[in-house]
Amino acid sequence: AGFNDLRSRRKDGTERWVNLTVSRRFPDAPFPRLFLCADITDRVRAEATLRTRSQVLMNMAEGVCFTNADGIILETNPAYDEMFGYERGELIGKHTTVLSDMTKAEVEAFRVDILQAFEEHGEWSGVFKDKTKDGRRVWAKARLTATEIDGKPGIVAVQEDITEARRAEEALRESEEKFRRIAEFSSVGIAVYTGQGFSYLNEAMERISGYGAEDLVSMDRVEMANTFFLEEDIPGIVKKLSELDGPGVCTRSQVLEDIAFRRKDGSIRFVTLAFGRMFPEEPMPRLSICIDNTARKNAEDKLREREALLRRTERLAHVGGWELDIATNTLTWSPQMFEIYELESRVAPSLKEVFASYSSDVKKQMFATRDAAIRERTPQYLEYEMTTAKGTKKWLSGSMEAVFDGDEPVRLSGAVHDLTEMRRAELAVRESEARLRAVVESEPECVKLVDDKCHLLEMNPAGLSLIEAESIDAVRGVSPSELLEPEYQELFESGVRDVFQGKSTLQEFEIIGLKGTRRWMEQHAVPLWDSEDPGKVKHMLAVTRDVTQRKRAEAALKESEALFRAITEQMPDAVFLLDFSDPARPGRIVYANESSARMHGMTVDELMGMSITELDDPATAELVPERAQRMMRGETIRFEGLHRKKDGTVFPVDVVARKIEALGSGIVLAIDRDLTEKKRLEDER
Repeated sequence: AGFNDLRSRRKDGTERWVNLTVSRRFPDAPFPRLFLCADITDRVRAEATLRTRSQVLMNMAEGVCFTNADGIILETNPAYDEMFGYERGELIGKHTTVLSDMTKAEVEAFRVDILQAFEEHGEWSGVFKDKTKDGRRVWAKARLTATEIDGKPGIVAVQEDITEARRAEEALRESEEKFRRIAEFSSVGIAVYTGQGFSYLNEAMERISGYGAEDLVSMDRVEMANTFFLEEDIPGIVKKLSELDGPGVCTRSQVLEDIAFRRKDGSIRFVTLAFGRMFPEEPMPRLSICIDNTARKNAEDKLREREALLRRTERLAHVGGWELDIATNTLTWSPQMFEIYELESRVAPSLKEVFASYSSDVKKQMFATRDAAIRERTPQYLEYEMTTAKGTKKWLSGSMEAVFDGDEPVRLSGAVHDLTEMRRAELAVRESEARLRAVVESEPECVKLVDDKCHLLEMNPAGLSLIEAESIDAVRGVSPSELLEPEYQELFESGVRDVFQGKSTLQEFEIIGLKGTRRWMEQHAVPLWDSEDPGKVKHMLAVTRDVTQRKRAEAALKESEALFRAITEQMPDAVFLLDFSDPARPGRIVYANESSARMHGMTVDELMGMSITELDDPATAELVPERAQRMMRGETIRFEGLHRKKDGTVFPVDVVARKIEALGSGIVLAIDRDLTEKKRLEDER
């Protein structure tokens, strides 16, 4: 008699699984009997483990595939079939290349890389570029492990679909790269401030401030103000910055003109600062634009000083004077000549020493002017460059005339005016104006000047493109309000009146281009004061940007939110949005549908703001931190747990949860199903 899969109790009380065979020792006598016992405990346990692993495999969220050494697919789990759009069993017997979206060269390179990894580590990890049954490209993160299948070499592959994440990463990289290309080629300083430090400085900002990005990673608002600004300016700056704080959408920016800015080396620069929110709905991070006006301001100051000096010189005849005795070649200089030529000695130099300051071309010019003064007997004028005794390069203006004794020239007299500082100031102003014009012309947003009659005076190329004008001549003198929808024309004209009363304005309106294109625009307008009449506004300067896409996105978001609520409110299961961004209150409920309220015997208002752990029984609540970490890594989790109603009743739930990237870094969507009825039916069976 044979007995299979019996449980046998040992002397020490432990149990073993056995196969037992009992037979007579002698066929013609009932006794004695022979017992044969085979211990099959390890086999039974192995079979149980195999069944458990099979169940795990079939329910894994990741796709799993078993192949032989030649790449022929032997087995897949449901997640793998679903990932590539195949029916169960449809992939069995096919080669893995049916799923590849790589070229032959890429496939061969992958094969070599995988074989090398198997030899060194026994496994390979990386990313595959695959395709689904209908031809869509799929990016999959894979881990391949060498194994044996039925005693033969094989490979087990575990793959996760990362297509959406890859697309999002690529879009983010492209966006960041565009921003960085624009920022790095800009002559304007650009920085991003997080509230706790600067996460980005372009090269222009590093030159202006003297700091590198690594110096400013950690810097709160108070430390930032004390570092960059003078004590007397800090209260006004902090007030401007605080106007961008607080909840709600904020699209305005703050501008500080010609503010004193302290560099790392302690020197002061004068800059124009503009700063605003990078994202209108979030107080941080902030985008800061910095234009160094120091050269312009210094040039203006020097130009004013030089003009005053010239006026004093004209009034007091404070110019360098000289005289040359033609017969002896002896020079006589006024005191100012020594200052111009930067000579410490007050003894007039020789002609040879003076001519050493000039280039050969200037010497020829001098001789030609001398000859003209003698020949024509009239004063002659010239401008020239020279190098002083200290090596300073200067620009000079000179006059010269000959003094005659009868028909014989006996002396040459002249005056010299040092034009160096004025020339440098002029060059600096021209360079500054050229830079500013280049900035305006290359500015991607519309920049325009409007007079007090609401007539357009100037507009940069980006603005002309937005209104679909071929050139400024096509719209100069026209009122921009004529391009607006009628309902916004009075708003625009009212804004112009406000600016000419000294106010800044921020407006949104819809325009119709000359070719009929409709766009939503956001305009920030400020007064430009008349330099000759400081109390009068001369023009309105307006910077306008196209916010059409933002408007469309806002409308789409509202529709999406309405659709989400319409769907979730019809679902019989509980639907939660949980915020895990605060470790002190994990899983704070920020949205709950009516089904969730009914399920827990509460109202939606009572659920809002609670932590999900307050609905969990203690055993389930203990697992929340570990599950939250898994979800933050991108995993979709599913588990059974226990929830507690308002009256204390505990009931079983099936939970599926995953992080929703589009709603924020810590937002999780959880769907809970009441298993009470299911468990009751199972117990009855």
